[in-house]
Amino acid sequence: MAKLQLAQRQTTYRAMDHYRVRRLGTQLLVFGLFAILTVIAIYPMIWIVTNSLKSDIDLFEQTWALPKEPAGKITNARGSSVSAGTLSTA
Repeated sequence: MAKLQLAQRQTTYRAMDHYRVRRLGTQLLVFGLFAILTVIAIYPMIWIVTNSLKSDIDLFEQTWALPKEPAGKITNARGSSVSAGTLSTA
């Protein structure tokens, strides 16, 4: 009788271990899927920001490179337009 109960407990523990392994595998698969979807969603935003800082020439010549220096005009607090590379706090 005691051996039968011991055998049933061991079978139950094996089933629980199998369940835990399957659950861990499922969680890792879902986590990996979410990580891939996050990269797919965020990468275009980063690409848009880096391309918005490039000049027209750099945009077409070096599409995948980071901008050498920011392009465009920025208006300071006094309303005058300054180039993005020459901003000062004075």
